[in-house]
Amino acid sequence: MTSTNGSALKIAEDTYQVSTPLGLHLESNVYLRIYRNGSQQLNMLIDPGAKRHLPALQQNLGSLIGGLDKVNVAFINHQDPDVVFNTAYFQELNPKLFVLCSEDTWRLIDFYGLNPRLYKGVESFPGLRAKINTGQLIDFVPSRYCHFRGSMMLYDRETRVLYSGDFLGGLTYVESSYVDDRHWEGIRTFHQIYMPSRQAMKLAVESIRNLDPKPILIAPQHGGMIQGRWIDYYLSKIEKLPVGLDLIAYEHLRENYVAMMNEVFMELNRLLGPEEFAASIKHLRDDGSFTTLVTFDQNGFSDFKGDPNSMLDSFIDSISRRHPNRLERIRQILIRVILSHSLPLPGQLLPDNLKPDKLFT
Repeated sequence: MTSTNGSALKIAEDTYQVSTPLGLHLESNVYLRIYRNGSQQLNMLIDPGAKRHLPALQQNLGSLIGGLDKVNVAFINHQDPDVVFNTAYFQELNPKLFVLCSEDTWRLIDFYGLNPRLYKGVESFPGLRAKINTGQLIDFVPSRYCHFRGSMMLYDRETRVLYSGDFLGGLTYVESSYVDDRHWEGIRTFHQIYMPSRQAMKLAVESIRNLDPKPILIAPQHGGMIQGRWIDYYLSKIEKLPVGLDLIAYEHLRENYVAMMNEVFMELNRLLGPEEFAASIKHLRDDGSFTTLVTFDQNGFSDFKGDPNSMLDSFIDSISRRHPNRLERIRQILIRVILSHSLPLPGQLLPDNLKPDKLFT
Protein backbone atom coordinates (compact mmCIF):
# COMPACT_ATOMS: atom_id res chain seq x y z
CA MET A 1 0.00 0.00 0.00
CA THR A 2 2.97 2.31 -0.27
CA SER A 3 4.13 1.97 -3.88
CA THR A 4 4.24 5.12 -5.97
CA ASN A 5 3.65 6.24 -9.52
CA GLY A 6 5.78 9.34 -10.01
CA SER A 7 5.26 11.36 -6.82
CA ALA A 8 1.74 9.97 -6.35
CA LEU A 9 1.31 7.54 -3.47
CA LYS A 10 -0.67 4.39 -4.20
CA ILE A 11 -2.81 3.65 -1.13
CA ALA A 12 -5.12 0.93 -2.54
CA GLU A 13 -5.96 -0.64 -5.88
CA ASP A 14 -6.47 2.17 -8.43
CA THR A 15 -6.35 4.66 -5.55
CA TYR A 16 -3.75 7.39 -5.08
CA GLN A 17 -2.85 10.33 -2.91
CA VAL A 18 -1.92 12.83 -5.64
CA SER A 19 -0.97 16.03 -3.81
CA THR A 20 2.61 16.62 -2.69
CA PRO A 21 3.67 17.73 0.82
CA LEU A 22 4.65 21.41 0.90
CA GLY A 23 6.53 21.37 4.20
CA LEU A 24 3.71 22.99 6.19
CA HIS A 25 2.03 22.11 9.46
CA LEU A 26 -1.32 22.11 7.67
CA GLU A 27 -0.84 19.84 4.67
CA SER A 28 -3.77 18.92 2.41
CA ASN A 29 -4.39 15.56 0.77
CA VAL A 30 -6.06 15.16 -2.61
CA TYR A 31 -7.07 11.63 -3.62
CA LEU A 32 -7.73 10.02 -7.00
CA ARG A 33 -9.89 6.92 -7.37
CA ILE A 34 -9.94 5.26 -10.78
CA TYR A 35 -13.01 3.07 -11.33
CA ARG A 36 -12.74 0.45 -14.08
CA ASN A 37 -14.94 -2.14 -15.73
CA GLY A 38 -13.50 -3.58 -18.90
CA SER A 39 -12.98 -0.69 -21.30
CA GLN A 40 -15.01 1.69 -19.09
CA GLN A 41 -13.19 4.06 -16.78
CA LEU A 42 -14.37 6.80 -14.43
CA ASN A 43 -11.89 9.08 -12.65
CA MET A 44 -13.00 10.60 -9.36
CA LEU A 45 -11.05 13.26 -7.51
CA ILE A 46 -11.79 13.50 -3.79
CA ASP A 47 -11.44 17.02 -2.31
CA PRO A 48 -9.62 18.61 -5.30
CA GLY A 49 -7.60 21.03 -3.16
CA ALA A 50 -6.25 24.56 -3.47
CA LYS A 51 -4.36 26.40 -6.21
CA ARG A 52 -0.98 25.59 -4.66
CA HIS A 53 -1.66 21.89 -5.26
CA LEU A 54 -2.03 22.29 -9.03
CA PRO A 55 1.62 21.63 -10.03
CA ALA A 56 1.60 18.27 -8.25
CA LEU A 57 -1.87 17.44 -9.57
CA GLN A 58 -0.84 18.29 -13.11
CA GLN A 59 2.14 15.94 -12.88
CA ASN A 60 0.39 13.09 -11.10
CA LEU A 61 -2.91 13.16 -12.97
CA GLY A 62 -1.03 13.45 -16.23
CA SER A 63 0.90 10.31 -15.38
CA LEU A 64 -2.03 8.33 -14.00
CA ILE A 65 -5.01 9.24 -16.22
CA GLY A 66 -3.60 11.44 -19.00
CA GLY A 67 -4.28 14.95 -17.75
CA LEU A 68 -6.30 17.26 -15.53
CA ASP A 69 -9.13 17.29 -18.08
CA LYS A 70 -9.66 13.55 -17.63
CA VAL A 71 -11.26 13.95 -14.20
CA ASN A 72 -14.95 12.97 -14.51
CA VAL A 73 -16.27 13.46 -10.97
CA ALA A 74 -15.26 15.65 -8.04
CA PHE A 75 -16.44 14.59 -4.59
CA ILE A 76 -16.48 17.46 -2.09
CA ASN A 77 -16.56 16.82 1.68
CA HIS A 78 -17.37 20.42 2.68
CA GLN A 79 -17.07 23.99 1.44
CA ASP A 80 -13.65 25.18 2.65
CA PRO A 81 -11.35 26.62 -0.06
CA ASP A 82 -8.56 24.13 0.65
CA VAL A 83 -11.08 21.41 -0.29
CA VAL A 84 -12.99 22.87 -3.22
CA PHE A 85 -11.04 25.75 -4.78
CA ASN A 86 -9.66 23.76 -7.76
CA THR A 87 -13.05 22.32 -8.70
CA ALA A 88 -14.08 25.30 -10.82
CA TYR A 89 -10.76 25.10 -12.69
CA PHE A 90 -11.22 21.38 -13.35
CA GLN A 91 -14.74 22.04 -14.64
CA GLU A 92 -13.35 24.63 -17.07
CA LEU A 93 -10.92 22.00 -18.39
CA ASN A 94 -13.67 19.40 -18.59
CA PRO A 95 -17.12 21.05 -18.96
CA LYS A 96 -18.72 17.66 -18.24
CA LEU A 97 -17.11 17.35 -14.80
CA PHE A 98 -19.76 16.22 -12.33
CA VAL A 99 -19.83 17.38 -8.69
CA LEU A 100 -21.04 15.27 -5.76
CA CYS A 101 -21.56 16.82 -2.32
CA SER A 102 -24.21 17.45 0.31
CA GLU A 103 -26.95 20.01 -0.29
CA ASP A 104 -25.58 22.19 2.52
CA THR A 105 -22.14 22.16 0.92
CA TRP A 106 -23.50 22.95 -2.55
CA ARG A 107 -25.31 26.01 -1.20
CA LEU A 108 -21.89 27.55 -0.51
CA ILE A 109 -19.63 26.14 -3.24
CA ASP A 110 -22.16 27.33 -5.83
CA PHE A 111 -20.47 30.73 -5.36
CA TYR A 112 -17.39 29.36 -7.14
CA GLY A 113 -19.38 29.44 -10.38
CA LEU A 114 -19.83 25.70 -10.77
CA ASN A 115 -22.41 24.41 -13.22
CA PRO A 116 -25.61 23.59 -11.26
CA ARG A 117 -26.73 21.17 -13.99
CA LEU A 118 -23.67 19.04 -13.22
CA TYR A 119 -24.27 18.69 -9.48
CA LYS A 120 -26.10 16.02 -7.52
CA GLY A 121 -26.78 16.18 -3.80
CA VAL A 122 -25.78 12.96 -2.08
CA GLU A 123 -29.02 13.04 -0.07
CA SER A 124 -30.90 12.19 -3.28
CA PHE A 125 -29.38 8.69 -3.38
CA PRO A 126 -31.57 6.10 -1.60
CA GLY A 127 -29.90 4.98 1.60
CA LEU A 128 -27.00 7.35 0.86
CA ARG A 129 -25.54 4.72 -1.47
CA ALA A 130 -24.72 5.09 -5.16
CA LYS A 131 -23.69 2.68 -7.89
CA ILE A 132 -21.12 4.04 -10.30
CA ASN A 133 -21.59 3.26 -13.99
CA THR A 134 -18.55 0.97 -13.78
CA GLY A 135 -20.43 -1.15 -11.22
CA GLN A 136 -18.79 -0.23 -7.90
CA LEU A 137 -20.76 0.89 -4.84
CA ILE A 138 -19.97 3.96 -2.77
CA ASP A 139 -21.56 5.13 0.48
CA PHE A 140 -22.01 8.70 1.66
CA VAL A 141 -21.40 8.86 5.41
CA PRO A 142 -22.55 11.99 7.29
CA SER A 143 -20.13 13.63 9.69
CA ARG A 144 -22.45 16.46 10.77
CA TYR A 145 -20.70 19.49 12.24
CA CYS A 146 -17.27 17.87 11.88
CA HIS A 147 -16.63 20.62 11.31
CA PHE A 148 -19.48 21.79 9.01
CA ARG A 149 -23.17 20.87 9.12
CA GLY A 150 -22.98 19.47 5.59
CA SER A 151 -19.71 17.53 5.97
CA MET A 152 -19.98 14.19 4.20
CA MET A 153 -17.47 11.35 4.14
CA LEU A 154 -17.13 8.97 1.18
CA TYR A 155 -16.74 5.21 1.66
CA ASP A 156 -15.46 3.18 -1.26
CA ARG A 157 -16.83 -0.31 -0.60
CA GLU A 158 -14.57 -2.10 -3.07
CA THR A 159 -11.25 -0.86 -1.64
CA ARG A 160 -12.66 -0.26 1.89
CA VAL A 161 -11.11 3.20 1.97
CA LEU A 162 -13.01 5.90 3.88
CA TYR A 163 -12.33 9.48 2.77
CA SER A 164 -13.07 11.36 5.98
CA GLY A 165 -12.42 15.02 5.09
CA ASP A 166 -11.36 17.12 8.08
CA PHE A 167 -12.54 14.50 10.55
CA LEU A 168 -9.58 12.43 11.83
CA GLY A 169 -7.21 14.81 10.07
CA GLY A 170 -4.25 16.36 11.82
CA LEU A 171 -1.38 18.79 11.72
CA THR A 172 1.88 17.46 10.33
CA TYR A 173 4.35 17.42 13.20
CA VAL A 174 5.68 13.98 12.18
CA GLU A 175 6.61 13.43 8.53
CA SER A 176 4.93 10.16 7.62
CA SER A 177 2.16 9.20 5.20
CA TYR A 178 0.61 6.84 7.75
CA VAL A 179 -0.07 7.59 11.38
CA ASP A 180 1.06 5.87 14.58
CA ASP A 181 0.95 7.00 18.21
CA ARG A 182 3.35 9.89 17.50
CA HIS A 183 0.65 11.67 15.49
CA TRP A 184 -1.79 12.21 18.34
CA GLU A 185 -0.53 15.71 19.16
CA GLY A 186 -1.23 16.92 15.61
CA ILE A 187 -4.64 15.22 15.43
CA ARG A 188 -5.67 16.42 18.88
CA THR A 189 -4.65 20.03 18.21
CA PHE A 190 -6.45 20.16 14.86
CA HIS A 191 -9.69 18.84 16.33
CA GLN A 192 -9.59 21.09 19.38
CA ILE A 193 -9.27 24.12 17.12
CA TYR A 194 -11.86 23.17 14.49
CA MET A 195 -14.42 20.72 15.86
CA PRO A 196 -17.42 22.21 17.71
CA SER A 197 -18.23 19.54 20.29
CA ARG A 198 -17.37 16.06 21.49
CA GLN A 199 -20.96 14.98 20.85
CA ALA A 200 -20.65 15.79 17.14
CA MET A 201 -17.44 13.74 16.95
CA LYS A 202 -19.02 10.80 18.80
CA LEU A 203 -21.79 10.68 16.20
CA ALA A 204 -19.21 10.65 13.39
CA VAL A 205 -17.28 7.87 15.14
CA GLU A 206 -20.51 5.87 15.47
CA SER A 207 -21.17 6.28 11.73
CA ILE A 208 -17.72 4.90 10.96
CA ARG A 209 -18.09 1.97 13.35
CA ASN A 210 -21.43 1.07 11.74
CA LEU A 211 -19.88 0.63 8.30
CA ASP A 212 -20.03 -2.94 6.98
CA PRO A 213 -17.55 -4.08 5.89
CA LYS A 214 -15.28 -2.09 8.18
CA PRO A 215 -12.84 0.34 6.52
CA ILE A 216 -9.26 -0.85 6.40
CA LEU A 217 -7.90 2.62 5.61
CA ILE A 218 -9.09 6.10 6.58
CA ALA A 219 -7.85 8.85 4.28
CA PRO A 220 -8.39 12.33 5.80
CA GLN A 221 -7.89 15.63 4.05
CA HIS A 222 -5.10 16.70 6.42
CA GLY A 223 -2.18 14.77 7.88
CA GLY A 224 -1.44 11.06 7.74
CA MET A 225 -3.69 8.19 6.73
CA ILE A 226 -4.92 5.72 9.34
CA GLN A 227 -4.81 1.96 8.84
CA GLY A 228 -4.87 -1.32 10.74
CA ARG A 229 -5.04 -1.20 14.53
CA TRP A 230 -4.63 2.56 14.51
CA ILE A 231 -8.20 2.97 13.25
CA ASP A 232 -9.76 1.75 16.52
CA TYR A 233 -6.99 3.47 18.49
CA TYR A 234 -7.81 6.91 17.08
CA LEU A 235 -11.58 6.45 16.99
CA SER A 236 -11.48 5.68 20.71
CA LYS A 237 -9.27 8.69 21.50
CA ILE A 238 -11.25 11.13 19.35
CA GLU A 239 -14.64 10.29 20.84
CA LYS A 240 -13.33 11.17 24.33
CA LEU A 241 -11.55 14.39 23.33
CA PRO A 242 -12.92 17.71 24.65
CA VAL A 243 -13.17 20.24 21.81
CA GLY A 244 -14.89 23.51 20.98
CA LEU A 245 -17.77 24.14 23.34
CA ASP A 246 -16.47 21.49 25.74
CA LEU A 247 -13.42 23.65 26.41
CA ILE A 248 -15.42 26.60 27.72
CA ALA A 249 -15.35 24.89 31.12
CA TYR A 250 -11.63 25.70 31.28
CA GLU A 251 -12.06 29.45 30.81
CA HIS A 252 -12.11 30.25 34.53
CA LEU A 253 -8.72 28.52 34.88
CA ARG A 254 -7.11 30.35 31.98
CA GLU A 255 -5.52 33.13 34.06
CA ASN A 256 -4.04 30.55 36.42
CA TYR A 257 -2.50 28.60 33.54
CA VAL A 258 -1.13 31.72 31.86
CA ALA A 259 0.49 32.88 35.12
CA MET A 260 1.87 29.41 35.76
CA MET A 261 3.38 29.13 32.26
CA ASN A 262 5.04 32.53 32.57
CA GLU A 263 6.66 31.46 35.83
CA VAL A 264 7.79 28.17 34.27
CA PHE A 265 9.23 30.08 31.30
CA MET A 266 11.13 32.42 33.63
CA GLU A 267 12.63 29.52 35.59
CA LEU A 268 13.58 27.51 32.51
CA ASN A 269 15.04 30.59 30.84
CA ARG A 270 17.29 30.95 33.89
CA LEU A 271 18.19 27.24 33.89
CA LEU A 272 18.84 26.79 30.16
CA GLY A 273 19.93 30.26 29.09
CA PRO A 274 17.98 32.59 26.80
CA GLU A 275 19.15 31.16 23.46
CA GLU A 276 18.59 27.51 24.35
CA PHE A 277 15.25 28.26 25.97
CA ALA A 278 14.07 30.18 22.88
CA ALA A 279 15.01 27.19 20.71
CA SER A 280 13.17 24.88 23.10
CA ILE A 281 9.83 26.67 22.67
CA LYS A 282 10.16 27.35 18.95
CA HIS A 283 7.67 24.53 18.19
CA LEU A 284 4.97 26.53 19.99
CA ARG A 285 5.15 29.22 17.33
CA ASP A 286 3.45 29.06 13.96
CA ASP A 287 4.89 28.33 10.49
CA GLY A 288 2.19 30.36 8.73
CA SER A 289 0.04 27.42 7.62
CA PHE A 290 -2.07 27.14 10.76
CA THR A 291 -3.45 29.24 13.56
CA THR A 292 -1.04 30.22 16.34
CA LEU A 293 -1.62 27.80 19.20
CA VAL A 294 0.23 29.80 21.83
CA THR A 295 0.53 33.59 21.79
CA PHE A 296 3.07 35.89 23.35
CA ASP A 297 3.12 39.60 24.06
CA GLN A 298 5.63 42.00 25.62
CA ASN A 299 4.97 40.41 29.02
CA GLY A 300 5.60 36.86 27.84
CA PHE A 301 3.14 33.97 27.50
CA SER A 302 -0.33 35.51 27.02
CA ASP A 303 -2.83 32.91 25.76
CA PHE A 304 -3.34 29.45 24.31
CA LYS A 305 -5.89 27.53 22.23
CA GLY A 306 -7.28 24.13 23.08
CA ASP A 307 -7.50 22.69 26.56
CA PRO A 308 -4.71 23.60 29.01
CA ASN A 309 -3.90 19.99 29.89
CA SER A 310 -3.12 19.17 26.26
CA MET A 311 -1.08 22.35 25.89
CA LEU A 312 0.91 21.51 29.02
CA ASP A 313 1.42 17.86 28.02
CA SER A 314 2.78 18.95 24.64
CA PHE A 315 5.14 21.47 26.23
CA ILE A 316 6.46 18.94 28.79
CA ASP A 317 6.99 16.26 26.12
CA SER A 318 8.92 18.67 23.91
CA ILE A 319 11.16 20.17 26.60
CA SER A 320 11.87 16.73 28.09
CA ARG A 321 12.96 15.26 24.76
CA ARG A 322 15.22 18.21 24.07
CA HIS A 323 16.93 18.18 27.49
CA PRO A 324 17.13 14.56 28.73
CA ASN A 325 20.21 15.33 30.86
CA ARG A 326 18.34 18.00 32.80
CA LEU A 327 15.09 16.10 33.05
CA GLU A 328 15.01 15.80 36.84
CA ARG A 329 15.72 19.49 37.39
CA ILE A 330 13.06 20.49 34.83
CA ARG A 331 10.61 18.10 36.47
CA GLN A 332 11.23 19.68 39.89
CA ILE A 333 10.60 23.16 38.50
CA LEU A 334 7.38 22.10 36.81
CA ILE A 335 5.98 20.33 39.87
CA ARG A 336 6.79 23.20 42.20
CA VAL A 337 5.36 25.93 39.95
CA ILE A 338 2.23 24.02 38.89
CA LEU A 339 1.33 23.18 42.49
CA SER A 340 2.02 26.75 43.64
CA HIS A 341 -0.78 27.88 41.31
CA SER A 342 -3.20 25.26 42.69
CA LEU A 343 -3.36 23.42 39.37
CA PRO A 344 -3.44 19.62 38.89
CA LEU A 345 -0.22 17.87 37.97
CA PRO A 346 -0.18 16.24 34.52
CA GLY A 347 -0.02 12.44 34.67
CA GLN A 348 3.55 12.36 33.38
CA LEU A 349 4.72 14.35 36.42
CA LEU A 350 3.00 12.11 38.98
CA PRO A 351 5.07 9.58 40.95
CA ASP A 352 4.84 6.11 39.41
CA ASN A 353 2.69 4.77 42.23
CA LEU A 354 0.06 7.48 41.62
CA LYS A 355 -0.19 7.25 37.85
CA PRO A 356 -3.64 6.07 36.68
CA ASP A 357 -2.32 2.88 35.07
CA LYS A 358 -0.69 1.91 38.37
CA LEU A 359 -3.83 2.33 40.48
CA PHE A 360 -5.86 -0.49 38.95
CA THR A 361 -5.19 -3.88 37.45
